[in-house]
Amino acid sequence: MTDAVRGCVEAIGRCLALLDDLAPEAFSERPGGAASAGEHLRHGADHFARFEAGYGSGVIDYDRRERNPELERDPALCRARYAAAAAWLASLPDDTLSRAVVVRHTVASDAAPSAMTSTAERELAFLSAHTLHHLALAELTLRL
Repeated sequence: MTDAVRGCVEAIGRCLALLDDLAPEAFSERPGGAASAGEHLRHGADHFARFEAGYGSGVIDYDRRERNPELERDPALCRARYAAAAAWLASLPDDTLSRAVVVRHTVASDAAPSAMTSTAERELAFLSAHTLHHLALAELTLRL
């Protein structure tokens, strides 16, 4: 398992730990109108789903996230999505992660989506950091 995959699996593990300790009603609370912990965790899960969906074709389109509101309201469903992502990531052959991928993503609010060249491993590094960022926001929201 590469460091990039291990970083994602560890970040997902932290999300799973939060979900295990979280009261279901707290998951979707929006204190002061802030995004809920569920919204932050759904956002991260969506990114892993887009990586998995595009991995085979080599085109990862983060703008096509599902944004399923049920993932924001149902911690068990969100947990299942993260657990499945961790299992899938752990099954990836190390020697395939250096291959080039095209990443589609809107990087400015007034711009059309951009297409950039990356590698699968670099995208996993992004996903690890991105997941930890949204996990921190979810934890902060739960303290409000």
